[in-house]
Amino acid sequence: MDSSVTQIDLSAQREDDVATARLKKFDELRQRLGADGQTKERTSFSFYEDGFAVGSLIEIVGPTKTTALALFLSEHPEMRVAWITSKLTVHPFALSQKGANLQNILFVEAGNQVNWCLIQVLESGCFQVIVADIGVVGPSLKTGHADVSVFSERELRRYQLLSESYHTHFFLLSRQAHKSWVPHLQLEAQKSLLEASDGSSSRPRHMHLLCPSRF
Repeated sequence: MDSSVTQIDLSAQREDDVATARLKKFDELRQRLGADGQTKERTSFSFYEDGFAVGSLIEIVGPTKTTALALFLSEHPEMRVAWITSKLTVHPFALSQKGANLQNILFVEAGNQVNWCLIQVLESGCFQVIVADIGVVGPSLKTGHADVSVFSERELRRYQLLSESYHTHFFLLSRQAHKSWVPHLQLEAQKSLLEASDGSSSRPRHMHLLCPSRF
């Protein structure tokens, strides 16, 4: 009897770990098989020479993460963008100064409904770029404490799958990188990006790769 109860408790504790492990194995298998057998389309970016694969989840951290994204948008002003955040701290005029086309950017201040809003804009298929801006100073969206991992592994995986399905660039702006295998790319935007964006220096890699790219 006691043994049965213990087994149930352990199973409940490990449920998320088992689900994550299965999803990871499935993703590895897809990569080995070449997924759909096609090379993913990439969108160019001057400050990251490899560009960004369409349908990927890209996490950006660092002091100039917002500047990095604004510069990316400035190079692709035709893209329709949904910028989702719990509390709007980015100044639209600052994005405009970097060349972003504000007419194509929808800003959503979602409060504690960030996850719900992200799912809605992803499933709408109306946007080519989704920005989950959680890199604000302050407590976690969920616990009220200064936690690092704002989204669960399951939530990140859902964003990834929807991004692939709707051929969307999903950018996650974070204070600190999630300890997760889900993002296809994790980058740190360095301070030197500010000087380079003003044309005062050459354009080497100002986006530092935090982990090997999955694309």
